[in-house]
Amino acid sequence: AEENHPDLKIAQLRMQVGHFEERIAKGKEGFRVDLTGFIGQAGSNFETEDLDLKTERNFGIRVSRAWGGSTLSSSYTDDESARRLGETDRTEARVSSVELGLFDALKGRGDVLEARAEEGRAQEDFKENLLSIMVEAREAYYGYQEATLQVRNAIEKVKFQEEAVKVT
Repeated sequence: AEENHPDLKIAQLRMQVGHFEERIAKGKEGFRVDLTGFIGQAGSNFETEDLDLKTERNFGIRVSRAWGGSTLSSSYTDDESARRLGETDRTEARVSSVELGLFDALKGRGDVLEARAEEGRAQEDFKENLLSIMVEAREAYYGYQEATLQVRNAIEKVKFQEEAVKVT
């Protein structure tokens, strides 16, 4: 009865869903690495000048990690752009930064706790359904035993009455 009961199967699946939701939420709290970049040709000129294309590139990386409801992140970008009109040299820039976002990751922490609670509710539902099924199975078994006894008693009564009819 336990193996094929749909309520138990549903409760088991809900427990698995809660477990996976917790893993997903915890994964969002881990390290996150974002990369960005491009490379191409760019240039500018007046109508009387020839177009001189130069390589233009950009690279960026950002690493962040949630820490107890807040986020700590660090980023680095490296730009090299082609000369624009009115400029004599290419523009290069390297920027490093560190940022602390206070209380900006509380939702992620709440998601982990919510997933744990859902998994706990599913476990309790499973236990409750299992106990209910066990009670139903026992009641059915006891009902079967009672019916068997009633049939035996009825057979004995019939035999007794047949004996009584033979004697008279």
